[in-house]
Amino acid sequence: MEAINALSTLTEHYRLLYLLRQEIFFLEGRRMSDLGIRLPVSNRQIQANPNIAEGDVGTVVIVPAYIPSGGGELDQFAVDAANKLVTITHDMNQLIAENIQQVSPFLSR
Repeated sequence: MEAINALSTLTEHYRLLYLLRQEIFFLEGRRMSDLGIRLPVSNRQIQANPNIAEGDVGTVVIVPAYIPSGGGELDQFAVDAANKLVTITHDMNQLIAENIQQVSPFLSR
């Protein structure tokens, strides 16, 4: 309750919302969608459907520019063993909140 009451900007509200969604969607295997990553349909479906051409939406991988692209960079973190604190390098929920118009299907792009 304190975390909710302490929110003061729209970006902070979005960050908290996506932090909550992260816990749910990660367990459902749907977190990539929240991150804005889009994977293509299978080649078999592309080849079998005459209405889909190579290069159409749904046939290419889309990774938004705001997602760090360094090898393994998304998995990096620092450990402060003395204080029992782990700090992630990239707060993806913050990046989503800052780029919400690119992520959310409910906001105009």
